[in-house]
Amino acid sequence: MSHETPQSLENDGHRTVMWRDPETVRLQARSGRTVTAAWMDLAVAGMNSLRPGTVLDGEAVIYNEGMVDFAAAQSRAASGPVRARELAAVLPASYATGVRTGSSIASRAVSG
Repeated sequence: MSHETPQSLENDGHRTVMWRDPETVRLQARSGRTVTAAWMDLAVAGMNSLRPGTVLDGEAVIYNEGMVDFAAAQSRAASGPVRARELAAVLPASYATGVRTGSSIASRAVSG
């Protein structure tokens, strides 16, 4: 993992909320726009690893050579479904969440 902390990921990824429903996973941007198609690798990972009813607030991030690549995340977020799949094949996304408990932070990443 790179030197990024959960706090710095807020500026390096694409802020999304992930909902795991009984039949599907939905990702939504901060604006309220559904962005599942751009982050389908994360939706598949969420479907396989999260229980129905789970809601996560985090960052869709892309690691490139061990570093969070903001430009790659922005490119993916702006892509249509076909281009997003092509980009995911080269640089899959991870989903980073941070949970603050007192003064310590625990983070968990779901990788696509």
